[in-house]
Amino acid sequence: MGFLFFLSELQFQSNFWFPGLDKLVHGVLYGILGVSLAWSKLRTGSKIPGYQLLLIGVVYGYLDEWHQSFVPGRFPSWEDGLADVAGLIIGFYFFNRFFSKSLNGGEKYRDA
Repeated sequence: MGFLFFLSELQFQSNFWFPGLDKLVHGVLYGILGVSLAWSKLRTGSKIPGYQLLLIGVVYGYLDEWHQSFVPGRFPSWEDGLADVAGLIIGFYFFNRFFSKSLNGGEKYRDA
């Protein structure tokens, strides 16, 4: 989350290679956050429901968009926020669907 906050402080040129590339970047970065949230839930054995972790990510994404309104040369965008949410959900789902069982042998992860 700190890395995402750092990136939102940077001033970027808005001339991307193709239209929508910035949305793809948002989706990928928040997809990584979604994977991180799912992995941390598995790793720690947290009892926090997945939807609450996703809600934390969604709130963070929109707060980060709002934060950009204070950064010179940046502006908030609901489209970027939507890309953040989509990436977050896809990353969280992808990890839970394809990796969580293989990482712990199908059992709940326990630290020795």
